[in-house]
Amino acid sequence: GNVSENAYNEDYIYYENATGDKNYMRASSQVTIGRPELSIELMADPESGTNDAPKTVFTDSKIKYTIRIDNNNANLSATNVIVDNYLPAGLDIDVDDITYRSNSNVNTMLSEAIDVNYTISSDNLHLVIPKVSPHECIIIGISGTVTAKSGDLQDTATISSYVENPDCNISATAYHRAFEYKEHPV
Repeated sequence: GNVSENAYNEDYIYYENATGDKNYMRASSQVTIGRPELSIELMADPESGTNDAPKTVFTDSKIKYTIRIDNNNANLSATNVIVDNYLPAGLDIDVDDITYRSNSNVNTMLSEAIDVNYTISSDNLHLVIPKVSPHECIIIGISGTVTAKSGDLQDTATISSYVENPDCNISATAYHRAFEYKEHPV
């Protein structure tokens, strides 16, 4: 949940009036300090199974992953949000078809997203999102072709940190199992 701490400010004012009476006045206030509350969700098409029961996908079929990042705080922005999507071996990602969208813009190619720094390797999409505003939602779409003939394909998306919460580590995982389809003569 939202982590908050209370800060207190207390002042004493001593004064003397025109007749020489001395007195003091006390003023205090309490301020609640919070931080943005980010969440991450990973959806898959075809839908994901579980770790114990991965959903079957066939060699040469397509998988589309959708990462959704939400700032659930109504007042505070998250800055320099670090997101990693650990891509499974056995999946050929179409790097020219990765999409990015926020509340404030239309779906665009990640390569055209303003101010989003990213790198792509064979097993990771690493992003640094400069700002996720209050109640903003970021959507990242990744498509790929299953190249594995067998084995488990796990895609994990993680928010590892942001300025306001450097120790954040939240993630979501999609589970698939590759299977090579072979026709058998009747």
